[in-house]
Amino acid sequence: MLQYQIFAIKKDFAYHYYYKGDILYRFIQHYVENKHCEDFSKQYHYITRDIPENVFLSNLKQKNINSKVIDPQTIQISDTHQRIYLQIHKRHITIYCPSLIEPEKLIFPVLRKLNRHLFVVGINVQEYGWLTSLSKIEDMHHQELYSFH
Repeated sequence: MLQYQIFAIKKDFAYHYYYKGDILYRFIQHYVENKHCEDFSKQYHYITRDIPENVFLSNLKQKNINSKVIDPQTIQISDTHQRIYLQIHKRHITIYCPSLIEPEKLIFPVLRKLNRHLFVVGINVQEYGWLTSLSKIEDMHHQELYSFH
């Protein structure tokens, strides 16, 4: 099975590194391999943000996706032919799947609704990329609230 991790990146970093995904990919690879290293851990927590687990699970249910909780962190999602396993962590989601077709069809549309800048990294394959389009990142980047009081 293929393994991918999806990270919620803070908006300033998503905006700045959108066309520099290779740098972000290498950093995340080093972090995954060296989680115990304090410097990598601090940098990781500085550029990532929490994934709203309750909102994600609620959106899954609304889409009538066939899901089953295996344990508190693991969810099995079944399609007619394949199974996908998700492990939901505070700042990333790990996906185990036979190919990218299943997550693209079942999971990615739900993730795109989270209003997060999501970056996908292949753990056992050399693939990476954004789930969030640049125009959406730019729209979210330029939305500022001002108070005149």
